[in-house]
Amino acid sequence: MPPAAVSERPGVRAVGERAAVFLAGRYNKLVRTLSQTPWMLDGQRRSPTSVQELITDEVGKLFRPDGAAPWRTRRSDASAHA
Repeated sequence: MPPAAVSERPGVRAVGERAAVFLAGRYNKLVRTLSQTPWMLDGQRRSPTSVQELITDEVGKLFRPDGAAPWRTRRSDASAHA
């Protein structure tokens, strides 16, 4: 007995993946009120943005990542003036 006739169009799905991307660099932080990482205290943001968010937002436009791993930093200047 022959197979049943195809009643739907075949679908095609392509998925592209790449290995992790590691970026390194230097920058000059020109204002002391901008924290290095998002600064939260008791569930409230203490600064409108951070160096980490500004950089990962721009890098995200290039690579469209599923997520970004936390990065290591030294102390944040914004927290020193609370």
